[in-house]
Amino acid sequence: MSGSENPKSIDLRSVFGTAAGFSATESFGCTCPDQAAVVQRLLTELKSDLDISVREHDQWTLFSNTVLAQMERLTSARQAADSVRWSDPASTDRKRALIKQVIATPVLLSLAARVLYSALTPEQQSIAGGKLLHFHRRLVA
Repeated sequence: MSGSENPKSIDLRSVFGTAAGFSATESFGCTCPDQAAVVQRLLTELKSDLDISVREHDQWTLFSNTVLAQMERLTSARQAADSVRWSDPASTDRKRALIKQVIATPVLLSLAARVLYSALTPEQQSIAGGKLLHFHRRLVA
């Protein structure tokens, strides 16, 4: 660390895969260029694992739409991070906005997962416990 760096500051480049030298596709753990397709595949797997029925359809739709929308915002934030000059003090507000988008992701996805979980049958809940609890980790890693 050079003498001009604040020892309490976070290297925000490490928060964003693209700014830290990783592509967004590596962040999703695949080599496919379409992150939306990866997220959709994970949602399809989860829906199948949970055996979502017509009864849970509305809550599932709310959950999956929330996941897709947040992942789109996160992808945009990661792309925007590439254009930020991290060493420029004038970029402070922009850096804050980008980091808030990353921080918000697990919170928003957890809230959506809770609503879905509450609509599931006890059998589905037993399957959903760990899957919903850790679902966002596969998306934001």
